[in-house]
Amino acid sequence: MTRGFTLFEMMVAVLVLGLLATFSGLSIRSLDPGPGAQVVHDLRATRAAAVREGEARLWRRGERAIRFLPDGSSSGGVVRTAGKTFVIDPVTGGVREAP
Repeated sequence: MTRGFTLFEMMVAVLVLGLLATFSGLSIRSLDPGPGAQVVHDLRATRAAAVREGEARLWRRGERAIRFLPDGSSSGGVVRTAGKTFVIDPVTGGVREAP
């Protein structure tokens, strides 16, 4: 009985490792938050602070300012950053990306 691998077994192992590496790379790449993620995080954190502390909070960036009220509502508006546009709902204070 001989020891070792056949060419077919080695090709299958290389194929499996290649597939694992490909899918791992795609998964890691999707973890990147992308442009505008910090702005969304800051808007949501400001709204949460207003609700938690029971007093109005102001989010400001450059000339743009949005006021979040203790009930979760906001002054509403549109924020443009890094090629993306975000809309702040005046009733709910929710932040969403504009289409």
